[in-house]
Amino acid sequence: MKKIGFIFFIVLAILSRLTALNPPELKGRVNDYAEILTASETDDLNRYLASIENSIGAQIAILIIPSLEGDNLEMFSYRTATQWQLGEEDKDNGLLLLVSMKEKQIRIEVGYGLEGDVTDSQAGYIIRNIITPQFKKGDFSQGISEGVHTLGDLILGDTTLTAEQMEETSSEELFPSILFVVFFIFIFGLRLLPLFGIGRRRRFFGSTLYSTNRSSRGFSSGGFSSGGGFSGGGGSFGGGGSSGGW
Repeated sequence: MKKIGFIFFIVLAILSRLTALNPPELKGRVNDYAEILTASETDDLNRYLASIENSIGAQIAILIIPSLEGDNLEMFSYRTATQWQLGEEDKDNGLLLLVSMKEKQIRIEVGYGLEGDVTDSQAGYIIRNIITPQFKKGDFSQGISEGVHTLGDLILGDTTLTAEQMEETSSEELFPSILFVVFFIFIFGLRLLPLFGIGRRRRFFGSTLYSTNRSSRGFSSGGFSSGGGFSGGGGSFGGGGSSGGW
């Protein structure tokens, strides 16, 4: 059974690597690789997100991509947030709003330190009831703006979402969340391998799941500004958040 389990982990790791899409460069608080926002819309979002960081230190970044190219939404979102290290190192107060245009998928990835401010249910509500209705009308900038401002208000403590609103969370959000939990447990298990004297296997898995190389798929720069040298502050993520679509 142990051999079968080990072979299963190897196959899973290889398949994950084959379909993995490299996280793009963090160019600023707003990273629009699909080019759906105007320059003024990007500037407005940048200013708002900067005001939140200047106020309480929390870092929110937006990533809009043309396609996941076969990758899994939750896995790609987690890799991106982890690589970008959004949030302060000692507070883990980072958050990523990810939109994939081709697949019509949305993900809110929440750092450890913000999971009490933006719960999974709240993130799901924002995607389903605030962002998605605007996206269905084709108004992507409005959906992103309203979603980001609601997230900002929650983090700043300027608004609340009631228990009745949270009860509206649909069962459609549960399946991708379960898949991500399984993935996260798998990654956590890999980190325990050295305790059992399996250091070489851990290095293999780690390079398989997280390495980036010249042959991997990536993104073109698009032509948006760098956002004034914005960079992550060393924050960590643990899989909190929610996913949805339109």
